[in-house]
Amino acid sequence: KIQWLFASGSRLLLLDRLGRFVKSFKLDLGKPVVLGPDVYDFDKNKNYSIVVLFEDNTISLLNLRGKNPEGWKGIAPSGTVLDLPRLVKQSGKRYWVVRTSDGDAVYEFNGGEPIKKKIKFD
Repeated sequence: KIQWLFASGSRLLLLDRLGRFVKSFKLDLGKPVVLGPDVYDFDKNKNYSIVVLFEDNTISLLNLRGKNPEGWKGIAPSGTVLDLPRLVKQSGKRYWVVRTSDGDAVYEFNGGEPIKKKIKFD
């Protein structure tokens, strides 16, 4: 199916291929979204995940019910986030690279504090 997922204010909405709202999919995330969503299928099993940047400069990973997956710690950079994070892989592990006004920061896949050590990406 071709569908279009977008944010308006604090809500995520979904349009079907004919431009109609999918009535069963109206998620209120509780705070305004300023960038996103980006949609990922990490394990290629149609278990989609969504990444958004909120107005309070935090980045969240969500499932299709608008909830954070188990273990998600969030990403709250000190500098202003300039773009949605980029997913990168190294030695079988996944990381998020976040471009901010303070420079790029690298986070573990589950978020938390930025990684201090240098990582060479493939």
